[in-house]
Amino acid sequence: MATDRRHPLHGKSLPVASVASTPASRGHVFVTYAERALLMIPIAATSLQPSPPAAGTKLTAETIEDLAACLREVERECLSSPATSGDASPPPCATPRSATSRRRCRR
Repeated sequence: MATDRRHPLHGKSLPVASVASTPASRGHVFVTYAERALLMIPIAATSLQPSPPAAGTKLTAETIEDLAACLREVERECLSSPATSGDASPPPCATPRSATSRRRCRR
């Protein structure tokens, strides 16, 4: 029986004496420690705790293939005829600005 890594007995294999059936000690397992002590450990800290069900998915191989084909089509369209966005940039100014500008604010 492996225990939770946060439990002080982590990594130890201990023989199970019994699983609690009384309401006061519900959710615990009794193990024999050093052949003379009986320890009560929460079942959640042991390998006896059932693992949560694996998360399922609604995607099938067919839907993933359809999605991949759709993405390839969109990628082809974008690469073959990229659309322009916005207006063209205005032409550069005909007169160059001076290297120094006048101060607009005076204190």
